[in-house]
Amino acid sequence: MLNVALTGNIASGKSTVLGWFSQWGATVIDADRLVRESQRPGSPVWEEIRKRFGDAVILPDGELDRAALRRLIFRDDRAREDLNAIVHPAVRERRRALAAEAEARGDLVLVSDIPLLFETGDPAAFDLIVLVDAPAELRKQRLVSLRGIDPQEADRMLAAQLPSEAKRPRSHVVLDNGGSLDQLRGAAWEAWREIRKRAARKALGGFGKLLVVTSSLGDTACHFAGTLARYRDAGIEICLARVPPESEPGAAASEFFRELGIEREIPISSPDSLRQLLENFNPAVVLGFDPSSTDRRRAAAGRTAREAWYAAGRPGRLFYALEERGKEAAARLDVRPWRDLKSRVLEASRDPECAGRGSGENSGAWECYLAEGELYGELKDLFGGP
Repeated sequence: MLNVALTGNIASGKSTVLGWFSQWGATVIDADRLVRESQRPGSPVWEEIRKRFGDAVILPDGELDRAALRRLIFRDDRAREDLNAIVHPAVRERRRALAAEAEARGDLVLVSDIPLLFETGDPAAFDLIVLVDAPAELRKQRLVSLRGIDPQEADRMLAAQLPSEAKRPRSHVVLDNGGSLDQLRGAAWEAWREIRKRAARKALGGFGKLLVVTSSLGDTACHFAGTLARYRDAGIEICLARVPPESEPGAAASEFFRELGIEREIPISSPDSLRQLLENFNPAVVLGFDPSSTDRRRAAAGRTAREAWYAAGRPGRLFYALEERGKEAAARLDVRPWRDLKSRVLEASRDPECAGRGSGENSGAWECYLAEGELYGELKDLFGGP
């Protein structure tokens, strides 16, 4: 799992970027949400805050008076240090627990919103640090105009954090938010593409080549989209073998492969020609369709793949794409970090080859494979290698 820290000074726009990363497929941990959860009425953190600051920061309904607490701590450095000492340990512990859950699920990208990463956190604990930055005067304007904060209080809030000039050299990616929202979104998208590639490389490591044996490129786009996107992001060589050779891709499928940059596509006329390709290409993993598929074309492609794979001496591992949940599976691929690519293919219902598959039980939500010669009761991750 790629562990990413998203940071930035107050009113820089990091919450907006965090929302986009979540939309594009990252698992996210929102610092503001963790703080509010830790401070719920009656919690140990709430009790400590009440003990330290008194009932003046407690509303009649028991909730914290956050505005009163904010005014207090930004006028008194010692008070702010005391509040951080109460809140931060609980937030860090909850973040660790959520990160452990994400890793146990097999999530490939975790983005943690940590506003005070450089002030009180541990930057070395993350694979990648993304900083959202904006000029101080612009951030002050946002605090005053958008949040209704007094200008003098806004100055105190800005002064309480380490200047961004000291954070920029220590960050891997810097997103400047001094322009329009569209400009920030464009920069965030480029950062997400880099995050995605790093996550794929980390998950796949020194993995070898991938050969996909398919009945049509439309089938491939619909059934293997998440897999192909991950392998391609990791810089792994991909070859598509199309059985039978006369099948032609539809518009959506062609666009999908162009976007991925997969251009090596070979028509296969017989199991022997596929055997030769397997021997020459020497893939680490072969993906194909289940030979018992109810779809005649996919079943034929699956049988061809199996026959050629055995004839070539079983290079790498052979996996079949399953079309039913009832079968035991040998591999499950979590496609959430790549759902933007997959959704575009699955929603392309205008393509006859993809029509109707976008809303099916097995389409879009997951990709599941059966290993040749192996049945498992639990699902295992294909990205662990062959």
